[in-house]
This record gives sequence, C-alpha cells and structure tokens, in this order.
Amino acid sequence: MGDFADFTDEAIGELSKLGKTALDQITGKSPASDLSSKIKQQTNQQTQSLWNEIAKFAQSATAQFSGDKPVTSSEIAKMAKKDDKFSQASQEEIRQKILQIYREYEKKKKHKEMMEQQTEKQQEQQQVAELHERQKAKEIVVPAVGKARAEIGKNYGSE
Repeated sequence: MGDFADFTDEAIGELSKLGKTALDQITGKSPASDLSSKIKQQTNQQTQSLWNEIAKFAQSATAQFSGDKPVTSSEIAKMAKKDDKFSQASQEEIRQKILQIYREYEKKKKHKEMMEQQTEKQQEQQQVAELHERQKAKEIVVPAVGKARAEIGKNYGSE
C-alpha cells in the first residue's frame, strides 16, 4: 500500500511538472531547447525511480528465497555500532599482545646482558688468577739461582 502511495505521489509530481512545462510553452516563457532539457531531466528521474523500485523488488525477492527479512538502515546502523565495539576490543587485544611481546623481548635482553656481565666477570677473575699465579711463580726463587745471582753481582766489576 505504501508503494502505491509513493507511485501516486511521483505521478502527480510528474504531471504537475509537465503542466508547468506546457504552460511555459504556451505563454512563451521558455524556449524549445529548454523544453528538451526538461524532458531529459524527467526521463532521468523516472529511470532512477524505476531502478530504485527494481532494486527494492530484488531485495524482497531474495529475502523471500533465503527466508530473511530485508535489512533496514537502522539495522545497518546497529551492525556498524557492534562492529565498532568489536574492532575497539580487538584493537585493545592486539595492543596487549604487542606490549607482551615487547616485555618478553626486554626480559630476554636483560637476561642476555646479565649473562654477558657474568661471563666478563668470570674472564676477569680468570685473568686475575693467572696473573697472581705468575707473580707467585716469580716470587719463588730457587736457592741456587739466588746464590749465583749474588756471586755474579760481587764479581761483576772485579775483572
């Protein structure tokens, strides 16, 4: 019933436009070329309204075959809101995952740095121990070598 009312409103509107055009022609207010442009505009409007009617028919036909009702603009708006909420939630999840990855990376980096510091300390301790051993080896003097050094020192300038 609503489609019929829309159709009658369109038909009345088109007839009034046609009447104005005919009146303009009789009174001489518009040239003949203007009449052709108005006819083209009316044809475009009729084609668009006809196309809209065909689209509505196709939607209702597919809805009947699939068992669904046609989607209205308010339902589309509701779906868009739900989609926005979902996308915000998923964005937050992704942010949390990224933060977790960064935290794990930092932990691994700190652990690696600690391991490097420990190995450096161990190497330093080994070097210190080796140096200490060398110094001990130098301190140990064989008594015969010591006597020989002393005798060499005494006799060095006498010859």
